[in-house]
Amino acid sequence: MEGLVRRRQRLLRDAEAMKKSAYRTAMYGKWHVSGFDKQGSGNRGGVSPAMQGFDDVDEHPAGTLRRLFAKDREDPKQMFSYTRRAMKFAQRCVSEDNAFLIYLAHHAVHAVNQSRPATLKKYKAKEPGKFHKSVSTGYGTMMADLDAIIGLMLDQLKELGVDKDTVVIFLSDNGGTPGHAPQTPLRSWKGSYYEGGIRVPFLVRWPDKIKPSVNNVPVMAIDLYPTMLELAGVEDISAHLDGYEIDGESLVPALLGEGGLGERALFWHFPAYLSGNPKYTGTRRYPAYRQQPVSVIRRGDWKLLMYLEEWSLDGGRESIATNNCLELYNLRPDVSKSKNLALVETEVRDQLLNELLAWQKAIGAPIPKKAR
Repeated sequence: MEGLVRRRQRLLRDAEAMKKSAYRTAMYGKWHVSGFDKQGSGNRGGVSPAMQGFDDVDEHPAGTLRRLFAKDREDPKQMFSYTRRAMKFAQRCVSEDNAFLIYLAHHAVHAVNQSRPATLKKYKAKEPGKFHKSVSTGYGTMMADLDAIIGLMLDQLKELGVDKDTVVIFLSDNGGTPGHAPQTPLRSWKGSYYEGGIRVPFLVRWPDKIKPSVNNVPVMAIDLYPTMLELAGVEDISAHLDGYEIDGESLVPALLGEGGLGERALFWHFPAYLSGNPKYTGTRRYPAYRQQPVSVIRRGDWKLLMYLEEWSLDGGRESIATNNCLELYNLRPDVSKSKNLALVETEVRDQLLNELLAWQKAIGAPIPKKAR
């Protein structure tokens, strides 16, 4: 079974695991952690796609993309080049009767804005839309070019005769930024662990297998790894990975309508700082940061954020009533996270906190302990 995936993070080791199931693998676009060594071996701690076992690779850092666009304005962000190369790879695999996985990670719609001159001219006179304020600018036209490329890719899969056997997964890696796409009622933006920073579109296409539907059950990108392995026919994922433990659950049963995932806890851990414009950080703590060190757990409609500075420096659990280290929200009535219930729904808070602390301990999550 062929597979095509678009996603930047959490794919480390995927190429090796899929090749173990007789798949050919390729990666094109934004890898972002390579180090960009000329030999593709990674440097300065980087890990290149080639080091992960991909058979064919074409990646560029942002600076290189800008120089290429200056020479060829008909190929913004190399999205046309990436797609053509991906489809040539698919054609080779089909002709050789090989299953394939293609990780196509477009730099669009990341800044800087780049689009074809004809696309920019077409949308120049259009008024801002309901969901996109910048349809007539470089951002909106860049999205139009990306949309065209996705259509071209789907058309070529059909021409190759494999579109009904190819699973296409599409998603973004983070929320948007202001000025382009309003995210109301979601709170905050890219870089945040509020809903506006992490809730993104996620689409799966598998003709004749997945019936058109909308599902609101929370899933994460870490679920893609076991999902792809099951789609590739792996029955015992742990044995296939030589006992290597992974996060996530296969989404195949849910996609095929054979049963849901059930209620489970989802976790995030970000023990670092991410600066941002105070106008759009969405935080009521330190507006100069899009995100501060935080651990997060979501179970059902409840979501708890544990801010690690206040936890470590201001008394932790013993001072919960005063140190503002926790935020608790019920996302069903309050998806915008406007009402912190940490000091109201104390039973729910403590249950989630205990589960989060146990998870931190189990995975060895680094917790900042000292002020800088």
